[in-house]
Amino acid sequence: MDLIPLNRAGGYHESKEWLKIRKTLDIAITSIDWHPGTGRFVIYPESGKRRGEGNGVKPIKVGLMVDLKRQGWETEKSAKTALNQAVGNFDAVLSAPTGLVVLE
Repeated sequence: MDLIPLNRAGGYHESKEWLKIRKTLDIAITSIDWHPGTGRFVIYPESGKRRGEGNGVKPIKVGLMVDLKRQGWETEKSAKTALNQAVGNFDAVLSAPTGLVVLE
């Protein structure tokens, strides 16, 4: 049996809607800077054990969520399937014309 990556199932990955949404994600990702205010993202080879050191998830997630909110995404939101079944909480959710797009 051939496996199809979820993001390639059907034709959605080639739709104008997805290309527009993908652009918002690309903008948000490239807007992240670490350390804040530098305009760049630099990975520091530190353990992160002391405050202010290391990279961690927080600087990446916070910057990403700020920009996604600016672009109309909702953050820390639950989502449901088309059958109204709860599928959990996600870092960001966008209501698109064909349904919800979630980011975790």
